[in-house]
Amino acid sequence: MYMAFKHLHLTLAALTVLLFIVRAGFVLVWPAGIRKRWMKVLAHSVDGLLILSAIALLLVMQMNPLHVGWVLAKIVALFAYIGFSVYAFKLAPTLPARLIGVLLAGAALAYIAMVAVRRTPTLGLF
Repeated sequence: MYMAFKHLHLTLAALTVLLFIVRAGFVLVWPAGIRKRWMKVLAHSVDGLLILSAIALLLVMQMNPLHVGWVLAKIVALFAYIGFSVYAFKLAPTLPARLIGVLLAGAALAYIAMVAVRRTPTLGLF
């Protein structure tokens, strides 16, 4: 059961990154593209399934995220990613502001991926 959820989670994570890159391209090059209904539904569906697969993994592994530092770091970074994405894709009034939001959201997403691979919130730097 663990391997099935792990592979599902990794697949959904890859789709999330791909959709983030597509949405970032839209918001920077063709802002009307980000407002397409299919894009919103697809991105939110994949992200929602990714979170559900993460919860399933935690349950299967009987892991409490409050007691495992790297998992808690991923959760905090997820909130940062969501906040920066909302800013970049909905709230930012100008192109430079959208670019800053996209870069910050991308950095949060990269941090989540690196923490997942290294299983340490400090990324092995300390």
